[in-house]
Amino acid sequence: MKTVLRYCLLSGLIILLQADIIAGDNNKQHVNQNKDHGLITDIDGNRYKTVVIGSQVWMAEDLRTTRYNDGTPISYPGNDNVAWSLNQTGSYAWYDNDPEIKHSYGALYNWYAVSSNRLCLTGWRVPSDKDWTVLTEYIASLGNEDIGNMLKSCLQKDSPLKGDCDTHEHPRWRQNSIHWGTDDFGFAGLPSGVRSSAGDYHAIGRYVIYWTSTQSSDNNGWSRGLDYKFGNVSRTQHYSKSFGFSVRCVRDLEYFKN
Repeated sequence: MKTVLRYCLLSGLIILLQADIIAGDNNKQHVNQNKDHGLITDIDGNRYKTVVIGSQVWMAEDLRTTRYNDGTPISYPGNDNVAWSLNQTGSYAWYDNDPEIKHSYGALYNWYAVSSNRLCLTGWRVPSDKDWTVLTEYIASLGNEDIGNMLKSCLQKDSPLKGDCDTHEHPRWRQNSIHWGTDDFGFAGLPSGVRSSAGDYHAIGRYVIYWTSTQSSDNNGWSRGLDYKFGNVSRTQHYSKSFGFSVRCVRDLEYFKN
């Protein structure tokens, strides 16, 4: 039986780029029944839902900015696989080089863009490996298992939850009758796929891998992932920094209490 999920929620929170809270009750704690979200806006004008989970505020959508927060354009190699593979200054991609995909799955960034410290909105950060551990340990502390399923969007082909969760249209997860997304916390993880270090794309609809800001070696970085075949949150250190993965931004809830 799933433990009732309780966490702090900023009611009606609206966060604007380089701004503080405009509205919201940041001290109220209650059950996440409606998955209320706040909103933030990046330098490109993209708006993102945010959600409070434990002591952290997370983006509830994948990042899709094409510029760093200081206005500098991020390199876009497009279909030039060699340029993608050799880039060590930061680059992004749209899955299958299709810009329209950003509305469903966001962008894919290499680790060099992540390590710039300018990728997320001002005042936000790409989560470190420790930030992800704080998230997963918080959910586990409530007595929950299958944390990955709880962080997945419920959108799935033939979802057992039926209703709006049952869809064949992207964005959605591949069908699985054992591990399906329940989105208990409003994190709404979606299977955006990856771009390999060689430049090819694969796995949309099957899994998502999120970069952390923590490197594991000179050539590799730590990542976390959700997979339609499993109910956990994976933790991996062996991916080359030249891979293109999704990014979520995070900040501490304590910021809004000051």
